[in-house]
Amino acid sequence: MFDPNGIRVRALPMLDASEQVALERITAGGGVRLAQERLPWPMAMDALRAAASS
Repeated sequence: MFDPNGIRVRALPMLDASEQVALERITAGGGVRLAQERLPWPMAMDALRAAASS
């Protein structure tokens, strides 16, 4: 699958059906890049607490 800019979009088999539909709509719209990172909750919470306290 390619987005409208000709960039190959790799298959993402871990997406559920609604996420797959969202990906197809986004790539059809063109020019949108998404990044998703999975961070451990304790690490994220520590970072949020540190940011909130400064």
